[in-house]
Amino acid sequence: MKRIIAYFTGTGNSLAIAKSLAEKLDAELISIAQIVKAGALLNADEIGIVVPVYMYRAPHIVLQMLDLIGKTTYLFAVATNGGGMGVVFEQINSHLNKNGKQLDLGVEIHMPDNYLPFGGAMAEEKQQKLFADADQAIERIIASVTFRESKIDCTTNWFSRKIIPGIFFWMGYLQVKSMDKSFKVNDLCTGCGICAKICPVDNITMNNTRPQWNHSCEQCFACIQWCPSESIEFGKLSKGKKRYHHRAVTLKDMMNQAGR
Repeated sequence: MKRIIAYFTGTGNSLAIAKSLAEKLDAELISIAQIVKAGALLNADEIGIVVPVYMYRAPHIVLQMLDLIGKTTYLFAVATNGGGMGVVFEQINSHLNKNGKQLDLGVEIHMPDNYLPFGGAMAEEKQQKLFADADQAIERIIASVTFRESKIDCTTNWFSRKIIPGIFFWMGYLQVKSMDKSFKVNDLCTGCGICAKICPVDNITMNNTRPQWNHSCEQCFACIQWCPSESIEFGKLSKGKKRYHHRAVTLKDMMNQAGR
């Protein structure tokens, strides 16, 4: 049986989950960014998608990847989030339905919040608690996939399911690609180019040793969270806030995601 785990990540939360699932399920681990760049259909007996929740929905690149899913008999998704999953599974399933497919299993996993404008890295002890809970969730997902269960987590709170995702859709989700105009670099920048190397959608180019954002952003925040000199800011919203990336994910992992 062929299994594939496809992932998208900015700070490593989703990749850490995807790596663990791929190892335990004996599955091939593939970057969604690379799938989209290749443009070839993805065929496997079972396909799992591990993605973060951005503005209560799936990143735009994930929707592009869904159009590349070919032959499969079981589809499952894991949504990592720090504040709520919103309508991510409804969105994914609706997109799959357009291509005659459906989502069989959808599971959310709470991870440390990493959207810097809303706050810096949480305390280490709180992170450890979430990581331990995530490990248990992974074991439950493995059991569900093994028995090919059909169930999808959903937000039961009406306001969180209908109102908040709608507000973020009109105020942010539709403008995501151009929101990189808020990224700025200060004099601490060493011109190392790491931000450009790890950008999963090739949105950053180096111009005279300084990064330039080219308005195809996914708002994954990899550039700002992984910057070794912490010289990238998101307007005034990130100043003084502690950066975060998952302890089990390396810079090499991030470059691999981007195909470098």
